[in-house]
Amino acid sequence: MRSRIVTIKGFQEPEPFLEAAKRQLEPLGISGTIAIPLNTEGELDRKAIKIKQYSVVGFGLEVSGLSDEDSIKLQTHGLGGKRRMGCGVFSPSLGFRSFHHE
Repeated sequence: MRSRIVTIKGFQEPEPFLEAAKRQLEPLGISGTIAIPLNTEGELDRKAIKIKQYSVVGFGLEVSGLSDEDSIKLQTHGLGGKRRMGCGVFSPSLGFRSFHHE
């Protein structure tokens, strides 16, 4: 599963962001491998969205190794904040190069 952008308030660096994302999966009972995909330049897929005068930083996020049930849960609940703005919404991915959190 992949989201174009996930935002988690207070987490703008890759390692802490991945740890925070993993913590958000736990209460949902979702287990999988989370990763930040690499962009076309081979760098972490860091993005920003503008909301009024504020910029909100997030990352593309990929969650793999999910059961069918966990995949549906992730699509239903999403991850992070700003979901009304299209952030944290997951759909099936086609496989990308990524930075994994162990």
